[in-house]
Amino acid sequence: MGCIMADIEEIERIGVDLFKLKPIEAQKKVYESYRNYLNQFFIDGKEKENCFEETACPICNKVNAKILKIFDNFKYYRCRYCDCIYNNPHLKSNFLERMYENGEYEEYVKQLTLPGKNIRENITELRKFEQVYSLFDKPGNLLDVGCGTGTFLHIAEKNGWDVRGIDLSQTAIEKTNSLGIKIEQTSFERYTTKDKYDCICFWGVLEHLNNPLGQLEKACSILNNHGVIVFEVPSSESMLMQYVIQNDFTPYRFIENARHLLFFSKKSIEIICNNIGLELIYLESNGLDLQTVLLNEFDENIIGRIISLQRLCDINLQGDHYRVFLKKI
Repeated sequence: MGCIMADIEEIERIGVDLFKLKPIEAQKKVYESYRNYLNQFFIDGKEKENCFEETACPICNKVNAKILKIFDNFKYYRCRYCDCIYNNPHLKSNFLERMYENGEYEEYVKQLTLPGKNIRENITELRKFEQVYSLFDKPGNLLDVGCGTGTFLHIAEKNGWDVRGIDLSQTAIEKTNSLGIKIEQTSFERYTTKDKYDCICFWGVLEHLNNPLGQLEKACSILNNHGVIVFEVPSSESMLMQYVIQNDFTPYRFIENARHLLFFSKKSIEIICNNIGLELIYLESNGLDLQTVLLNEFDENIIGRIISLQRLCDINLQGDHYRVFLKKI
């Protein structure tokens, strides 16, 4: 399948009001629910024995980092080699999987994913699909890892793509199946297939994994020649991360203790490409940095100005998430 590289930069950027996508009270409720749930893994602010494991940098595997911040007892370090920020020690995989399969993550889906369906379907997920499709000359087959409630897959399927997805959340599985899309309830680590894909997507997934590099290697092994891997991940270099580090502020979104194990840098993306045999096609940032800090529902005129300022942050790769498009070489 041939790639067309010219159009992705021309796809218009979007501006989203964070509080229409994720209302403040819902963000606060989910944050507090997770914080209360995660308290079971600590005694007097110290990690419980047998619940955590130490880790090197998940990208470069070096043990050369300095502690940056402690959020609700979870320690975050910046790697001196690749500039990633990562949680260390982190919860063991069995506790994390349990949380995603039938634990607190179900509340996240219900409170923060399902209510924003219209914005996702008509704005955010639609632009994601337009970006992916711009890299191909015809529809192909696509795997969405951590597909959530299936909005992105539904758009792709309506446009002629052969789609498949996997997710751990039972709520997400039920919602996606209701769209007529069959997905597997499994992790990508356990996922097996004889198929090859033209495109594999990880929208907000890799930061949740203990071994993101290994999962990208696996994705590359089931990707057709010149196929595309897309991922969106939180940035260690964003304006929001800089603000959080320099101030006594724990945001309701973005850090997401115990879940966001890793924040990516531009250098980490370069390391991924070099180690796995991928070529960077396109990199952009998308963020909700300003509203995450301000936490205020301003009138429409002020919101418009905030969204315009956010667009400048995004254009300069300072938004709180990187969106990365890679081609197999």
